[in-house]
Amino acid sequence: MKKVIAKNIWLLSLGLLLITSCAKKGDDPQPEDAEPFRSALANREQVVQIPTAFANNNTNRFAVETRGYINATNTLFSAYSSFLIVPANTTSNGNGSWTWRDLQGNEITYTSTLSNGQYTVTMDAKFADGTAYRVFEATERQDGTLGKITWFDEDGTAVIVMDWKYENGLFTSTFVSGSQRFVSESNDNLSGTIKVYENDVLIFTGNWQSTGAGECVSYNSDGTQNETGSW
Repeated sequence: MKKVIAKNIWLLSLGLLLITSCAKKGDDPQPEDAEPFRSALANREQVVQIPTAFANNNTNRFAVETRGYINATNTLFSAYSSFLIVPANTTSNGNGSWTWRDLQGNEITYTSTLSNGQYTVTMDAKFADGTAYRVFEATERQDGTLGKITWFDEDGTAVIVMDWKYENGLFTSTFVSGSQRFVSESNDNLSGTIKVYENDVLIFTGNWQSTGAGECVSYNSDGTQNETGSW
């Protein structure tokens, strides 16, 4: 089946992760009155959850390809949760703001505020040469059922936009990067669907049941059907 090439997503994720991986993290808890925001996503092991039989199916190429799209979604949402970990060498500025420096001397500022039942979270990076940019900004409903994250490049351009919603046992997530859009639905019973679009044209759809069985369809760039498969 046709593969979606998303190198810009992986390069961005790698570059962003380097910002925080250079700072030493510790196991000491933050003071109770200075606890950083913890996203509800951190309590969900994967945003798209699948049954074991599907996760362990490495012999059927349709199952493997469908999992590739699922893994892309899970990787990006997991990266966001990892950015909410405040290192041990952090200075609390009060009012939900923390600042630290990585091993290269870059200054990282993380801020979270709560207003009208919604958290607003930002991370800004200021490099040793004085240049600065916003790494991401996010909002999340206080009850943890709705959220949105926007990642920026050094020019301030939004390069990845992610949003999610959990309601009545259904977790819906979307991420958009350039011309690509991934939309997934994950039920509490581990069944679900994922759809991939290129320039707003559906190029792949997969769905699976709680038993681990599933099927998928790929499409050409003009929207015509290319191939179907099942496992």
